[in-house]
Amino acid sequence: QQCNTDCHTIDVRLLSTTMITDPDYRHFSNRVVLSATLGLGFGTVLAMLRGHPLLRTGGLTAMSCAMVAMPCFGTERLAHIMLRKYQSPNQDELKIPRALSTFSTHAFGGIIGGWFVGTLYNRRPLNGMA
Repeated sequence: QQCNTDCHTIDVRLLSTTMITDPDYRHFSNRVVLSATLGLGFGTVLAMLRGHPLLRTGGLTAMSCAMVAMPCFGTERLAHIMLRKYQSPNQDELKIPRALSTFSTHAFGGIIGGWFVGTLYNRRPLNGMA
């Protein structure tokens, strides 16, 4: 069964209503990749100092850093997307000041992401949030 132009129009409308944009994906993925790369470097240095296998220790540290970065940066991006709804279309006139917007999204991301990581690793959400 072939799809006519009405089908494509509906698909485009559905895609255009999504709030997550390509820069949001790139911003999130760049931060997670940077965290994993730094974890690989620190894990390799730690393995050299302690005499552990380099590849195994570096890889496990990189995966751990990426797993911790994903919920923190993911919730920060989601908070940023939701806060964008409260900004006026005119970028000169924001309902929420940009500095407050940035601080609040980072704080929200740290608290909710830390809660998730604390629950995941220690089964104590407050330890991850602190």
